[in-house]
Amino acid sequence: MALSQNQRAADVVVVGAGAFGCSAAHRLAVAGLKTMLLDRFHPASQTSPRAAGNTKQIRPQEVLTRLSIDSVRKIEAFAEETGVDLPYHQTGSLQIARTEDEEERGRKELTVAERHGVPVEEVPLDELEERFPYVGRHGVRFAWYSSEDLYLHPPDLLSAYLEAARRSGCEIIGDCAVTDVLTTDGRVVGVETSQGRIDSPLVIDTAGAWSHLIAERAGISVPLIPMRHQVFVSHQTDGIASHHPITRILDAGVYMRPCEGGVMFGGFERDPQVHDPGHKPDGFSVSDLEPDQEVLDSLVSQVEEQVPFLKRIDIKEHRVGLPTLTPDNLPIVGPVDGLQGFQIASGCCVGGLSISPSVGALLAETAVGDESSIPIDDLRLDRFAGYEWSREELIEACRTTYSGFYVKKTGP
Repeated sequence: MALSQNQRAADVVVVGAGAFGCSAAHRLAVAGLKTMLLDRFHPASQTSPRAAGNTKQIRPQEVLTRLSIDSVRKIEAFAEETGVDLPYHQTGSLQIARTEDEEERGRKELTVAERHGVPVEEVPLDELEERFPYVGRHGVRFAWYSSEDLYLHPPDLLSAYLEAARRSGCEIIGDCAVTDVLTTDGRVVGVETSQGRIDSPLVIDTAGAWSHLIAERAGISVPLIPMRHQVFVSHQTDGIASHHPITRILDAGVYMRPCEGGVMFGGFERDPQVHDPGHKPDGFSVSDLEPDQEVLDSLVSQVEEQVPFLKRIDIKEHRVGLPTLTPDNLPIVGPVDGLQGFQIASGCCVGGLSISPSVGALLAETAVGDESSIPIDDLRLDRFAGYEWSREELIEACRTTYSGFYVKKTGP
């Protein structure tokens, strides 16, 4: 849809139609706000549809645990609440620890899960191969299983958000780049776009790898770096079955799950590539990124002892996305101090799709002046007040959070 003359004003403009933006637009429209969702490309076409689509409810940080639990509940209830179908697979997730540090983390997760009422159990090692026959126990120190974690096909979630938003009156406009954020006396008054000006007292920046550039147009500095993340999907294999869970081998930084009769495999490379749209030619798109099979082969080689069937698979497709990383491995969500009417949701840290149901709801709550149902103080941009990084320092900090995603908690 293109921007027409009678669409020159809105209660809220959401910039960027990825998982955060589509979820927020749906929730804002349901709340009764005249909502416009803009994207410089086709909506839901950049990093989010290239995600893995996995959830994990028990996370190292309390706020992410609460967001993740809430998001799973929202996915479970989505079809009933909206009338829009949303397929998902609740096969659970299996975590495998091969080091003493990761075993300690696993035991802590069992305690955290009990506190939150999430069913998580230790898997005795003498039962591991019987219950999960695609995994070998050699080299495994500890394993635990969460039965309510789920996965879905990312485009299914995005399509469901968009359809639910449309049904609630949201205007969704693609090929509409935001070229400026308009402000007066410390407050937002609208945006200038490639299709013309839109007046609005509220702008929510959910532009993914472009979000720091949108914020810069409002005079706001956001410490995040876009980095390549890649997965592959294999042809059909008898190595893993559709009822098997998401599986993570933590010290190697890899994950896998059933996918279309084959296996999806991805991981966190040790030297991730930075691809900042602000340093790319005009027209750069996530679809321009090339996969690097050598990196994925290296990740596979680290876990072949535990998952030997990976040596026998044939790769069908690659997915390459551009998630945004922050120095403390937490997303940036909520209103921005110093500019009334401007909110941001970015810094997905490779887990944005899995928490997007909750993030969208939080943005809608704060947009209408409600207190957020999950406290977001730890997520707001102002947590970085007083920190200053050169671009090189910021890249290094974000590379550290990315490469150590499963194995350590980092901070500024």
